[in-house]
Amino acid sequence: MFVAAFAVCLVLSAAFVGTGAEAAEPSPYSVVYDVDIPITVFGAVVAVSPSLVGDLPGPSCAPSCDPSTLNALDRTVIGNRSSGARLASDILLNTAITLPFGLDALDVGFSGPPDGWRGYGADATVMLEALSLNYALFTTVKYAALRPRPYVYDKAVGQWTKSSTNATLSFYSGHASTSFCMAAAYGYTFMKRHPGSNLVVPVWIAGEALAAAVAYLRVHSGMHFWTDVLAGAAAGTAVGLLVPWAHDRGSDDGVGSSVSSLRAAPPPRATGTAFSFSFLW
Repeated sequence: MFVAAFAVCLVLSAAFVGTGAEAAEPSPYSVVYDVDIPITVFGAVVAVSPSLVGDLPGPSCAPSCDPSTLNALDRTVIGNRSSGARLASDILLNTAITLPFGLDALDVGFSGPPDGWRGYGADATVMLEALSLNYALFTTVKYAALRPRPYVYDKAVGQWTKSSTNATLSFYSGHASTSFCMAAAYGYTFMKRHPGSNLVVPVWIAGEALAAAVAYLRVHSGMHFWTDVLAGAAAGTAVGLLVPWAHDRGSDDGVGSSVSSLRAAPPPRATGTAFSFSFLW
């Protein structure tokens, strides 16, 4: 699955360059950097802050957690412990994160949209914001849920491994969430830049296939239950769609542009220094 997913990405990249003869639409996003950069930084701070407060105790049930307390689907994961699958999931995760930014740069470089690299900056800002908020969300949920990982239920795994902080961070899968988030964010971006392109469907399929490969490998490695990766896929897709949608210029009625339509307008009267902020949803 690792080789197949990676091959899909490479083939898609090569085919994508062929769209250069047809000019892309300008970036669909309106970005207010004074707003979006702080939001992105805030998400990053939330994502890393739990690791700064020190180690948490391991699972309360370790080292003898009872597999019978799990649902039937998740019990099928007990015994999975492939180090190769874990490494492959890390490699594909990094691919899923970096590929959208690279492909969007190829889009701008080869298809020559009217807003050029300024438009790429808007695209990259929106995708980075989605990535940051996704990290903040799954990190918060992980530290709130403190669900034991599958290997905590595996009798063949050592007690020290079962008692670590990482052993309590199973729900939900950050790898799956991030991969699906980036697949959705880039799929949305490409669809808006190339509304009539025959590659819109392949881009969505390739992105989802890559994300699905990451999710499967996390289960096969014994790092996550099926319910962890399914929840991660749902949450990541939601963030990956909602953040671009919120920045989409769309129609003049402002629907779907609550963030991008933040405007600073002078007060009705000349007195004072206050600003009036208008949000359109």
